[in-house]
Amino acid sequence: MSSPTILRARLAQRPAVHVLCDRVFLQYPIHLPHVVVAPLSALQMETEAQVTAQYVFEVVKGHVEAAGIDQLAQQGQQGQQGQQARPAAVIACFNMGGRTPQQLEAEALRRVDALRQVISWATGNETGPFAIVTATPDGTYFRLLPPPVSQRHRLGPESQSDFTARLAHILELAEQNERFAFALSMLHDATRERNPQFKVARLFACLEALAYKLKSADRPSRRAVTFMLGLDEGGTSQVAFDGKSVRYDAIELARLLRDKLFHGAPIEEKDHKGVPVEAFQLLRSRPDQIISELRSHCELEIGRWAIDTSIARAVAEGRASPLPVGHPAITTGGGALRTQAAVS
Repeated sequence: MSSPTILRARLAQRPAVHVLCDRVFLQYPIHLPHVVVAPLSALQMETEAQVTAQYVFEVVKGHVEAAGIDQLAQQGQQGQQGQQARPAAVIACFNMGGRTPQQLEAEALRRVDALRQVISWATGNETGPFAIVTATPDGTYFRLLPPPVSQRHRLGPESQSDFTARLAHILELAEQNERFAFALSMLHDATRERNPQFKVARLFACLEALAYKLKSADRPSRRAVTFMLGLDEGGTSQVAFDGKSVRYDAIELARLLRDKLFHGAPIEEKDHKGVPVEAFQLLRSRPDQIISELRSHCELEIGRWAIDTSIARAVAEGRASPLPVGHPAITTGGGALRTQAAVS
C-alpha cells in the first residue's frame, strides 16, 4: 500500500489524463499497469440542498432556516445507514502515445471505458465520470463531462392536453400489463446504456416484448416485430457508408445482435447468417444509425399502444387475432387483423 506522499507524486506526473468519477467507493488506491485509481473526498450536496430549500420556500411556501439547509446537505452526503452517498475517485492514465491534449484524452477515454466496467464489478455501482483533467509538459487542460440530456420537447405534434392524455394512458398500461411495463423498462434501460451494441439489443427486446402475442411457429421474433410495425417483409433502409450505398434491415441486425449478447457471447463477423457483410458491419461502424431507427420504432409503437391503434395491443388483449403468415390480405396490403367476432 503506497503512502499518501508517493501517491501524490505519482498523480503529479506528466503527461497524464485524470478522469474524475462519482459513485466509486474505494478504501485504498489501486495501482494497475499505466493506471492509478485513487479515492477522493466524497462529493458534497450543497447544490441539491439549495435547490430543495428554494423549492420548499418558493413553491410549497414552507419555512426553511439556514441551519436546516446545512443539515439537509449533510444528510444527503451521508446517504443511507451512514454510508457516503456520492463517493468519488480518480482514474489516472499514464504512458500514452498521444502528443496533443486531444490525442491523450481520446486514448485515455478508451482505456477508462473498459476500466469503468471492471470498477463497477468490484464496487457494485455504476461509475459516472464528471470531469477530465489533461496534464501535459506544456500545460493543464480540464473540463466537465455533463451527462447526455435530450433536448426534445415532445415526441409528436400534439397539443399539451393530447400529450398529457397519452402519458396518462402509457402509465395506465404500464400498471395493468406486465409485458408492456417490461417493454417500457427496456426502452428506459436502452436510454441509459452507454455501450451501443447493448443499446441496440435492448431496443429490440423492447419491440419483441410488445409483439409477444404476435409470435408463433410461423412468425418468430423478427417477423412478429415487422408485422407489428407494419413493415414489408424484407424491408430495408439505406445509408451512405465508406463511399458506397449500403442497404440494411435494422430489425434483423438487431435480432442477430440480441441473440448473441443476451446469451453471453460477443458478436463476430461469422455471425451474419445471410445478412450482407456490408450491412452487418454497420453494427460496429455505424451503430448510431441502427439505434436511431430502432428508438423511433419503439417510441411510435408505445404511442400506438397508448391510443389503442396497435395491432399488438389488440391481439394481446384478446380483441383480435393476427391473420396467418402468407394470407393474401397481408401480402396485398389489406387488413392484418380479424376481430374475435369474425373468428368465432
